Amino acid sequence: MNLFMSKLVNGILELIIVSFIPFMTWLIWRRKKVGFFDWIGLKPVQTQRKGRLVQTIFGFTLLFTLFSIVVFSWFDPSKTATADFIGKGIGTLPAILTYAILGTALPEEIFFRGFLLKRLQGKLGFLGANLI
Repeated sequence: MNLFMSKLVNGILELIIVSFIPFMTWLIWRRKKVGFFDWIGLKPVQTQRKGRLVQTIFGFTLLFTLFSIVVFSWFDPSKTATADFIGKGIGTLPAILTYAILGTALPEEIFFRGFLLKRLQGKLGFLGANLI
């Protein structure tokens, strides 16, 4: 439980810190034109083929997981970001999910893809922004 609470608090703090600059930018310049979540690109998926989308996401997740298992077997596990979870069993699953969502995925989507990439793309184009 301590590990979960630690990852939860760290994830929330990271999310707040990483979201500060995009939020303030939106608040000053774009607030009256578009909602914050739409502005950074967090909106529901619009597709008629949701089953196909779920299959595709599951397939890529499976491939990435298998690839990660192979690649991470080459590294010393005590030196990775997941070292806190090693040998603690299935009970750490809530802490792992909290770390993965609040500590890595959501802050990355908001700051890098939702904020920086969109601003760079307007100046450098799609290819230039993604290369940076």
